[in-house]
Amino acid sequence: MLDMLKKLAIQKLTERFLSGSLNPSDTKSAAEEGANSLLDIVKSNISAGSVSDIVSLFSNDKNPTESNPIFGLFKDKIGSILQSKGLGESEATSEASSVSLGVIEDIKEKFLSNDEADSKFDLNDIAGLLGGGGNLLDKAKSLF
Repeated sequence: MLDMLKKLAIQKLTERFLSGSLNPSDTKSAAEEGANSLLDIVKSNISAGSVSDIVSLFSNDKNPTESNPIFGLFKDKIGSILQSKGLGESEATSEASSVSLGVIEDIKEKFLSNDEADSKFDLNDIAGLLGGGGNLLDKAKSLF
């Protein structure tokens, strides 16, 4: 599950970086750094047993994506990556907001899709990573 998430994040980051301010030679490394950062953030939430932010980020729970703490951390990391590739702070911050939101929305579409091709993007699969099994969405609902 996490490998699929990483591959999708790399693909979506690459697409968005190519249409932005990064040159093609920096795009691949920036996309990989960004995807690894997203995975690290998700894994740290999983290891802490905190699933509500993950469920909220990748579901249609009516909470704004921009208010999710995982999104905030991801956006900040993307900004840092863009700065490390030569963008100025204000340009990196602006582009990070746009890129991060677009990537998260693209990933969310996979989790919400009814298309058979997207069936492996299932938030319940993360439950196995928490240990003890069970339905992740039910566990998360009890946290709200």
